[in-house]
Amino acid sequence: MKILSFFILLIMSYSCSMTTKDKQIETKVYSELNKVIEDSFVVNKDRIWQMEMKIQGNIKGKGSLYYGHIYYSPDSSFYAYSMPIELEGCVDKTIKDEWYDGVCKIYYCPEDSLVTGEISVSYEVFTF
Repeated sequence: MKILSFFILLIMSYSCSMTTKDKQIETKVYSELNKVIEDSFVVNKDRIWQMEMKIQGNIKGKGSLYYGHIYYSPDSSFYAYSMPIELEGCVDKTIKDEWYDGVCKIYYCPEDSLVTGEISVSYEVFTF
């Protein structure tokens, strides 16, 4: 029984260390929310298995944010991006996704040219 308890504890500590070991965070602030924004987050890490994106700020009006491995094309016939992340008012959203790439491209599209405000986007990757 002691051996089994030891192995369970060992496995739990290993799995917890995998989720926090060697993470890297990059944050960007966007203040011109009345325009389309195309940008990239790039991290030079191997063995990435998950990403977390936090979007915070205030928007007067509405906008949509997408993320993916390639730039978004509104007229594209294939789906290469996330579902739209709707942004309006006080924004505080966290997205976690399975991710295996050091590059994450984002695309922001305002509802119209009257949108104002500022958002901060933090991109964090987790590695083994």
